[in-house]
Amino acid sequence: MRARAFSLLEVMVAIAILAVGMTVLLQVQTRSINLAQQAREMTIATMLARAKLLDCQADLAKKGFSVGDYNEEGNFGDDGYADFYWECHGYKPDIPVADTADVQQAFSATGNEETGQAAEQQGADLGMQFLAPVMSQLSSVLGESIRELVVIVRWGKAGETDELRVATHVIDKTAVNQVAGMIQQASSMMPGAGGAGGGRSGGSSGGSSGGSSGGSSGGSSGGSSGGPPPPPRTPHGPGGGKG
Repeated sequence: MRARAFSLLEVMVAIAILAVGMTVLLQVQTRSINLAQQAREMTIATMLARAKLLDCQADLAKKGFSVGDYNEEGNFGDDGYADFYWECHGYKPDIPVADTADVQQAFSATGNEETGQAAEQQGADLGMQFLAPVMSQLSSVLGESIRELVVIVRWGKAGETDELRVATHVIDKTAVNQVAGMIQQASSMMPGAGGAGGGRSGGSSGGSSGGSSGGSSGGSSGGSSGGPPPPPRTPHGPGGGKG
Protein backbone atom coordinates (compact mmCIF):
# COMPACT_ATOMS: atom_id res chain seq x y z
CA MET A 1 0.00 0.00 0.00
CA ARG A 2 1.50 3.35 -1.11
CA ALA A 3 1.50 6.29 1.36
CA ARG A 4 -0.21 9.45 0.14
CA ALA A 5 2.16 12.49 -0.15
CA PHE A 6 1.44 16.22 -0.35
CA SER A 7 0.64 17.58 -3.72
CA LEU A 8 2.56 20.44 -5.33
CA LEU A 9 -0.37 22.78 -4.81
CA GLU A 10 -0.53 22.08 -1.09
CA VAL A 11 3.20 22.67 -0.70
CA MET A 12 2.97 26.01 -2.55
CA VAL A 13 0.04 27.15 -0.39
CA ALA A 14 1.91 26.23 2.80
CA ILE A 15 5.02 28.09 1.63
CA ALA A 16 2.93 31.15 0.78
CA ILE A 17 1.32 31.18 4.21
CA LEU A 18 4.69 30.78 5.86
CA ALA A 19 6.13 33.62 3.79
CA VAL A 20 3.29 35.96 4.70
CA GLY A 21 3.64 35.12 8.39
CA MET A 22 7.41 35.59 8.37
CA THR A 23 7.03 38.95 6.57
CA VAL A 24 4.61 40.22 9.19
CA LEU A 25 6.88 39.06 11.99
CA LEU A 26 9.91 40.74 10.39
CA GLN A 27 7.98 44.01 10.00
CA VAL A 28 6.86 43.93 13.62
CA GLN A 29 10.39 43.23 14.79
CA THR A 30 11.82 46.02 12.62
CA ARG A 31 9.23 48.46 13.92
CA SER A 32 10.05 47.49 17.47
CA ILE A 33 13.77 48.05 16.87
CA ASN A 34 13.09 51.47 15.31
CA LEU A 35 10.88 52.53 18.22
CA ALA A 36 13.53 51.46 20.71
CA GLN A 37 16.15 53.44 18.78
CA GLN A 38 13.90 56.52 18.67
CA ALA A 39 13.22 56.25 22.39
CA ARG A 40 16.94 56.02 23.08
CA GLU A 41 17.70 59.05 20.88
CA MET A 42 14.87 61.03 22.47
CA THR A 43 16.16 60.23 25.95
CA ILE A 44 19.67 61.32 25.00
CA ALA A 45 18.37 64.49 23.33
CA THR A 46 16.30 65.38 26.39
CA MET A 47 19.26 64.90 28.69
CA LEU A 48 21.55 66.97 26.46
CA ALA A 49 18.94 69.72 25.99
CA ARG A 50 18.39 70.15 29.72
CA ALA A 51 22.13 70.35 30.35
CA LYS A 52 22.64 72.82 27.52
CA LEU A 53 19.73 74.94 28.73
CA LEU A 54 21.45 75.42 32.08
CA ASP A 55 24.70 76.29 30.31
CA CYS A 56 22.97 78.87 28.13
CA GLN A 57 21.25 80.41 31.16
CA ALA A 58 24.58 80.83 32.91
CA ASP A 59 26.21 82.23 29.76
CA LEU A 60 23.36 84.68 29.15
CA ALA A 61 23.48 85.88 32.76
CA LYS A 62 27.24 86.33 32.45
CA LYS A 63 27.06 88.33 29.20
CA GLY A 64 24.05 90.36 30.31
CA PHE A 65 20.82 91.27 28.57
CA SER A 66 22.27 94.37 26.90
CA VAL A 67 23.88 92.32 24.11
CA GLY A 68 20.53 91.97 22.31
CA ASP A 69 19.46 88.61 20.91
CA TYR A 70 21.50 85.63 22.10
CA ASN A 71 22.50 83.08 19.43
CA GLU A 72 24.89 80.17 19.92
CA GLU A 73 25.29 76.77 18.26
CA GLY A 74 27.52 73.70 18.26
CA ASN A 75 27.49 69.94 18.74
CA PHE A 76 27.87 67.52 21.61
CA GLY A 77 31.11 65.96 20.43
CA ASP A 78 32.78 66.67 23.77
CA ASP A 79 30.07 64.63 25.48
CA GLY A 80 30.47 61.68 23.15
CA TYR A 81 27.46 62.43 20.93
CA ALA A 82 28.90 63.97 17.79
CA ASP A 83 25.72 63.24 15.81
CA PHE A 84 23.68 65.59 18.04
CA TYR A 85 23.73 69.32 17.26
CA TRP A 86 22.36 72.18 19.34
CA GLU A 87 21.24 75.76 18.87
CA CYS A 88 20.50 78.27 21.61
CA HIS A 89 18.54 81.45 20.98
CA GLY A 90 17.54 84.19 23.40
CA TYR A 91 14.75 86.51 22.31
CA LYS A 92 13.24 89.60 23.82
CA PRO A 93 9.54 88.83 24.39
CA ASP A 94 6.92 91.09 22.89
CA ILE A 95 5.61 92.83 26.00
CA PRO A 96 3.51 95.97 25.37
CA VAL A 97 4.84 99.03 27.20
CA ALA A 98 2.15 101.19 28.80
CA ASP A 99 2.71 104.92 29.03
CA THR A 100 1.57 107.20 31.86
CA ALA A 101 -1.70 108.18 30.16
CA ASP A 102 -2.69 104.54 29.64
CA VAL A 103 -2.08 103.71 33.30
CA GLN A 104 -4.11 106.69 34.54
CA GLN A 105 -6.93 105.93 32.10
CA ALA A 106 -7.08 102.29 33.16
CA PHE A 107 -7.18 103.26 36.83
CA SER A 108 -9.87 105.91 36.25
CA ALA A 109 -12.03 103.39 34.41
CA THR A 110 -12.07 101.12 37.46
CA GLY A 111 -12.52 103.92 39.99
CA ASN A 112 -15.58 104.45 42.17
CA GLU A 113 -17.62 107.47 41.09
CA GLU A 114 -20.21 107.44 43.86
CA THR A 115 -20.95 110.72 45.58
CA GLY A 116 -20.33 109.41 49.07
CA GLN A 117 -16.74 108.44 48.22
CA ALA A 118 -15.76 111.49 46.17
CA ALA A 119 -13.02 112.50 48.62
CA GLU A 120 -11.51 109.02 48.60
CA GLN A 121 -11.65 108.92 44.79
CA GLN A 122 -9.93 112.31 44.57
CA GLY A 123 -7.17 111.12 46.89
CA ALA A 124 -6.75 107.93 44.89
CA ASP A 125 -6.48 109.90 41.63
CA LEU A 126 -3.86 112.14 43.21
CA GLY A 127 -1.91 109.11 44.40
CA MET A 128 -2.15 107.54 40.95
CA GLN A 129 -0.49 110.61 39.47
CA PHE A 130 2.55 109.70 41.56
CA LEU A 131 2.45 105.98 40.72
CA ALA A 132 1.61 106.18 37.00
CA PRO A 133 5.15 107.16 35.87
CA VAL A 134 6.64 104.43 38.06
CA MET A 135 4.24 101.80 36.69
CA SER A 136 5.05 102.88 33.14
CA GLN A 137 8.77 102.56 33.87
CA LEU A 138 8.15 99.17 35.46
CA SER A 139 6.51 97.94 32.25
CA SER A 140 9.50 99.14 30.24
CA VAL A 141 12.00 97.56 32.64
CA LEU A 142 10.18 94.21 32.58
CA GLY A 143 10.38 94.19 28.80
CA GLU A 144 14.14 94.75 28.97
CA SER A 145 14.74 92.33 31.86
CA ILE A 146 13.09 89.19 30.45
CA ARG A 147 14.51 86.89 27.79
CA GLU A 148 12.89 83.82 26.26
CA LEU A 149 15.59 81.17 25.97
CA VAL A 150 15.08 78.33 23.46
CA VAL A 151 17.40 75.33 23.03
CA ILE A 152 17.03 73.20 19.88
CA VAL A 153 18.68 69.77 19.63
CA ARG A 154 18.82 68.04 16.23
CA TRP A 155 20.01 64.57 15.27
CA GLY A 156 19.66 62.03 12.47
CA LYS A 157 20.74 61.69 8.87
CA ALA A 158 20.49 64.37 6.20
CA GLY A 159 16.86 64.80 5.18
CA GLU A 160 15.60 62.70 8.08
CA THR A 161 16.55 64.79 11.07
CA ASP A 162 14.58 64.97 14.28
CA GLU A 163 14.62 67.84 16.72
CA LEU A 164 13.69 68.65 20.29
CA ARG A 165 12.89 72.15 21.58
CA VAL A 166 13.16 73.25 25.21
CA ALA A 167 12.19 76.78 26.27
CA THR A 168 12.34 78.82 29.46
CA HIS A 169 12.37 82.47 30.58
CA VAL A 170 15.30 84.22 32.25
CA ILE A 171 14.72 87.33 34.41
CA ASP A 172 17.28 89.93 35.42
CA LYS A 173 16.33 90.42 39.08
CA THR A 174 18.63 93.41 39.63
CA ALA A 175 16.60 95.80 37.48
CA VAL A 176 13.31 94.46 38.82
CA ASN A 177 14.45 94.99 42.42
CA GLN A 178 15.46 98.55 41.61
CA VAL A 179 12.01 99.32 40.21
CA ALA A 180 10.39 97.70 43.25
CA GLY A 181 12.40 100.03 45.47
CA MET A 182 11.26 103.00 43.39
CA ILE A 183 7.63 101.94 43.76
CA GLN A 184 8.04 101.64 47.52
CA GLN A 185 9.65 105.06 47.68
CA ALA A 186 6.92 106.61 45.55
CA SER A 187 4.23 105.01 47.72
CA SER A 188 5.76 106.51 50.85
CA MET A 189 5.77 109.96 49.19
CA MET A 190 2.08 109.79 48.25
CA PRO A 191 -0.10 112.41 49.95
CA GLY A 192 -2.23 110.87 52.67
CA ALA A 193 0.21 108.10 53.55
CA GLY A 194 1.63 110.08 56.45
CA GLY A 195 -1.70 111.72 57.24
CA ALA A 196 -3.37 108.39 57.70
CA GLY A 197 -0.74 107.30 60.15
CA GLY A 198 -0.91 110.64 61.94
CA GLY A 199 -4.68 110.48 62.17
CA ARG A 200 -4.56 107.02 63.64
CA SER A 201 -1.93 107.95 66.19
CA GLY A 202 -3.67 111.23 67.00
CA GLY A 203 -7.00 109.52 67.50
CA SER A 204 -5.56 106.87 69.75
CA SER A 205 -3.58 109.35 71.85
CA GLY A 206 -6.53 111.70 72.06
CA GLY A 207 -8.84 108.92 73.14
CA SER A 208 -6.46 107.68 75.78
CA SER A 209 -5.77 111.13 77.17
CA GLY A 210 -9.47 111.96 77.13
CA GLY A 211 -10.30 108.74 78.94
CA SER A 212 -7.65 109.27 81.60
CA SER A 213 -8.60 112.89 82.23
CA GLY A 214 -12.28 112.02 82.31
CA GLY A 215 -11.66 109.19 84.73
CA SER A 216 -9.55 111.29 87.07
CA SER A 217 -11.97 114.21 87.08
CA GLY A 218 -14.95 111.93 87.55
CA GLY A 219 -13.25 110.13 90.39
CA SER A 220 -12.34 113.33 92.20
CA SER A 221 -15.78 114.86 91.79
CA GLY A 222 -17.45 111.63 92.83
CA GLY A 223 -15.28 111.41 95.92
CA SER A 224 -16.12 114.98 97.00
CA SER A 225 -19.88 114.84 96.48
CA GLY A 226 -20.67 111.16 96.88
CA GLY A 227 -20.86 110.70 100.73
CA PRO A 228 -22.89 112.60 103.41
CA PRO A 229 -21.23 115.57 105.13
CA PRO A 230 -19.72 114.91 108.58
CA PRO A 231 -21.74 116.12 111.62
CA PRO A 232 -20.69 119.47 113.06
CA ARG A 233 -18.74 119.53 116.23
CA THR A 234 -20.34 121.21 119.26
CA PRO A 235 -18.04 123.30 121.33
CA HIS A 236 -17.73 122.31 124.95
CA GLY A 237 -17.37 124.95 127.57
CA PRO A 238 -15.78 124.54 130.92
CA GLY A 239 -18.94 123.11 132.34
CA GLY A 240 -20.19 121.26 129.41
CA GLY A 241 -18.83 117.95 130.48
CA LYS A 242 -20.73 118.05 133.79
CA GLY A 243 -24.19 118.83 132.41
